[in-house]
Amino acid sequence: SRKGWIDPVGATDARGSRAVIGGRSVSFGEIAGVLVRLPYVTEAELGHIVRADRAYVASARMAYLVTWLSRLECTVLNPPSPMSLSGPAWRTEEWLVKAGAHGIPVRTLRRGSKPLPAAKGPAHQPVLQTVTVVGGKSFGAKDAPTARQAQALARLAGVELLSAVFESTDDGPALVNASSYPHIDEEIAEAILHLMLGRKRDHRAGGAP
Repeated sequence: SRKGWIDPVGATDARGSRAVIGGRSVSFGEIAGVLVRLPYVTEAELGHIVRADRAYVASARMAYLVTWLSRLECTVLNPPSPMSLSGPAWRTEEWLVKAGAHGIPVRTLRRGSKPLPAAKGPAHQPVLQTVTVVGGKSFGAKDAPTARQAQALARLAGVELLSAVFESTDDGPALVNASSYPHIDEEIAEAILHLMLGRKRDHRAGGAP
């Protein structure tokens, strides 16, 4: 919404295009990378827009951001899809079905309209671990099989930033859920920054403008 954005309609590349970041106008080529933390644009974020126009403006902003993120030459974590600004907008069931279809063990998930019968004896407490993938590297995995499964899931989803929750079983890790919006602590933030800056240096070393 800030003045200073320049992005010609129909342009085949980003030359001459500019964005406003932190109040400063920068060329697209100056951007080392983009970390997407917004799933989609909502009307609640458009308080400066007349209420009657917010739904339209939210849709227009969403469409523009999908296009903009797709055109950037820098690292984008994660590339957008038509339904999400960061990777696929998969629900838990979709993650499990797609993962299972590609040989990644998953935990059985049951949905129903009736309450489950009361458990007899002490409830089973599954041992869970959350693994975060950044650019093909796994963080937080307790063993190599879990790290490999998380990396395989990221490749399947076409993303480089992902968190996957696994349950430890006698047969190995089983996927419980996943998200392309992982929690970012200091270690993950450092890994993201290292990935983006490293690729920016490689890009410049290759003779690109």
